[in-house]
Amino acid sequence: MERISIDRYLRHQSIKWLNQEELFQKNVLIIGIGAIGNELLKNMVLLGIGNISIIDYDKIEIHNLTRSVLFREKDIGKFKVQVAKKRAKNLNPDPRITIKEYNDDFYNIVDLSFLEQFDAVFCTVDNFEARIRLHRLCYLSGIDFYNTGIDSQFVSIEYFPYNRYYNSRNKKDYACFECNLNEKIYQNINKKYSCGWIERSALKQNKIPTTIITSSIAGAIVFSCYLRNNDYILPTKIFYDTIYHNLTKTTLQKNKLCYFCSNWNIIKKINFIEFKKLLPKLPENQIFFLNEPILISLKCSKCNKNNILWDLSRKYKDIDLKCPECIQNREPEVRDYIYKNEIDNIKSLNFKYLYYFDNNITILVKK
Repeated sequence: MERISIDRYLRHQSIKWLNQEELFQKNVLIIGIGAIGNELLKNMVLLGIGNISIIDYDKIEIHNLTRSVLFREKDIGKFKVQVAKKRAKNLNPDPRITIKEYNDDFYNIVDLSFLEQFDAVFCTVDNFEARIRLHRLCYLSGIDFYNTGIDSQFVSIEYFPYNRYYNSRNKKDYACFECNLNEKIYQNINKKYSCGWIERSALKQNKIPTTIITSSIAGAIVFSCYLRNNDYILPTKIFYDTIYHNLTKTTLQKNKLCYFCSNWNIIKKINFIEFKKLLPKLPENQIFFLNEPILISLKCSKCNKNNILWDLSRKYKDIDLKCPECIQNREPEVRDYIYKNEIDNIKSLNFKYLYYFDNNITILVKK
């Protein structure tokens, strides 16, 4: 086995800038094992990335087979992560390569503490809301973030070296993922929700047509960026036209009015237990901001009843607004902030973080 392992990577030893032993020590996370995720996982195991985690909750459908190298027709109906792990290990059975699969929505698994084990996170999901949520966790954890997007013709790769400038005094001078997002993206996300940030039940999701050509190119380019990350000191975007073969590479510029990062100062991290100990010393009017909306109550004006919930808003859809007694829509109270005397209402919730401002320091509380 040892001889096979040595021979397997023999050609890699001729690449002066590639250190095989360092690759075995890498620890990366792939969110989404669709077309690009397949390509990334394939590339990683063949080059010998030692520790790979993959997250996806989808099952394999027949349309996945035209652009997913790790799936077969007999796999239809099986979970993507389970099949992808098995096939990837078949490609390279080297025992120094470990693949962990998580068959769930990443937002149920990934938090600030979970991310601290990784060198980089690769986002291959196909909706901006998930990308934004993941980027924010990477930004606050100081984990390098690679974002990919494709259609039938174009490939877009964005690299944010959050680890490089995480503790820098000039952190606020560098672009984050949201610095260059168009306002229409936030507007489109908002369309997913009805009043009070409750998800619409019957919203039709538009699917973007893609091919194996764009997904394979995306998987190759983004992994190449990771292998040569010392060449990308600043946030970078690569845009490639797979039909006319035009490639542009640009440095992403800081937006001082960025919806997300413009408000962050020097960050001090504490855990929730530490936070509870500090709480009595904080002012009574202190406001705490949460990373996601909380559904506090549903009030029916006709029945004059107010159902107190204190739960994550994302767990509810607009059908839940219906009053069980009179069928009239109830009015939701949803907030992404709370007051000091409300802390006990959220301590059991699976939110990712809360934060508050103390002079020039942002106190980030990890749940």
